[in-house]
Amino acid sequence: MMRLWAGELAPLHIALSAIVLLWDLYVARRMTQTRGVPPVIGTLTGLAALLIAPALMVALVSTSSLSGRALYTIAWVWPLTAVLVTVQAAAATARGHIARAAGIPIVIYDGLLAAVYVTRWMLAEGHPPPDSLLALSAAQTGAQAITASRLAILSPWFLHIPILAPATATRRRFGTTVRVALATLAVAWTALIALQIPRSTRALASYSRYADDRLQERPEGDFLIGVKVFPTLRTGPPPLALRTDLDLADTLDVGIVSVYIAPEGATARALDSLARSLERQRSAGRRLIATLGYPRNARNAWATSPPQYTEARAREATRIAQRLRPDFLVPVVDPFGAGQRQLGPLEPQQWAQLIDAIARSAAASDPRIRIVAHIGGFTRRDRVLFDWAMRAESPADVVGMSLMPWYDGAESLDRDMIAADKWIAAAASEKEVWVLEARGFPAVHGELNQERALWGALAWATSRSAVKGYVVYQASDYESPTGLRAPGGRIRRATAAVRRAIRALREREISE
Repeated sequence: MMRLWAGELAPLHIALSAIVLLWDLYVARRMTQTRGVPPVIGTLTGLAALLIAPALMVALVSTSSLSGRALYTIAWVWPLTAVLVTVQAAAATARGHIARAAGIPIVIYDGLLAAVYVTRWMLAEGHPPPDSLLALSAAQTGAQAITASRLAILSPWFLHIPILAPATATRRRFGTTVRVALATLAVAWTALIALQIPRSTRALASYSRYADDRLQERPEGDFLIGVKVFPTLRTGPPPLALRTDLDLADTLDVGIVSVYIAPEGATARALDSLARSLERQRSAGRRLIATLGYPRNARNAWATSPPQYTEARAREATRIAQRLRPDFLVPVVDPFGAGQRQLGPLEPQQWAQLIDAIARSAAASDPRIRIVAHIGGFTRRDRVLFDWAMRAESPADVVGMSLMPWYDGAESLDRDMIAADKWIAAAASEKEVWVLEARGFPAVHGELNQERALWGALAWATSRSAVKGYVVYQASDYESPTGLRAPGGRIRRATAAVRRAIRALREREISE
């Protein structure tokens, strides 16, 4: 995990959160051993301390569709714990057991977190929270982008830990210093969250611009809508994901399914298992996109020998082409995003060489396969790689893009779609463009805004003749909380919009 967030403040944030957690446990232990603590405060402290560690684990684990089915029914434990800590801190401060200069900042901080985590629980249960609470929850994620990682919006692993207020006197200078430090930390984190509220409020309001967007007719039938299924596979598909994701693909009646395969999962046995699992999808006429991910030791393997790393990935891509026989193969995922975090900073030319070697090896084993060059972002280096992929001499048959709203909501998504228009026009190529990863953020910006984000990107895609496909990322919450299905199994409202779009485009195609 540290390698994933290398170069950011995630290690510092995790360390501070661990210190706060240890402090909470220490406060509870000391108060249970000290006479004279008021029964009410002692009870609140004991309950909070008893719950905080297991509640934190539930909060983290229940965000995945693989484990959330077993834990989503007790997801309320984490917001309840935050509320208990807030009440405990307020009681200790009101009764003068902690100096108000230190107690009040802690109470305000804990109160903010309680509101945020209650809002998250409401979202998880499918209950739309008030806009003010949703903006506060989004602001907390925005603060995490500053204090931890810019990818906090994609990861449920970044949380703020509420702080218990000590209700025992201290005469030691060290104890006073610790209390002042925690109060200062509470002030800093509260201020960062508060500063993000205007931005998050604008972001939530911005999605309304997509509410009335209309899809463009594609009478040629040359536009496919699909969905990414399963987590990144290191073995065969998990049974739960196999059942729920493929059922969702059938319900939506998608034209394409997308799977991501880690190198560890590109064994003959695992690929044969996956091929059998997808037989029904293929027999239904659905096309298949297979994406090759990165190995666990990607950075070390690349640093040791780039040629050997390339050869290993080429062998895996060839095995995927032979065993799985996908219609499309993505040799590399998001070079300047996920790729840079996994391999380190490579130049566009190096990524082009890597894609070229893997693609040619796979195409040699199956000439029918179409190679997709994935351009995950819209930076200057992404533009260089996009221009290379769109050239006639590159091995790419299709160029895939990622579209997601990010922290600024629709403003970020609009900027990316405008950039995509410019890039496509400047390339003047006949190659197809796909939206390979279309996302919204239901756990941060709400399910209504996830629906609007997906719809806005889909309206853009259907109105561009160069764009031939659109893949929703993803069927369920796996690597990120962006799925059409919540961890508890509940279908999010964006699913109905995707199904409506598929039916509308298909009916127009038939009528033509």
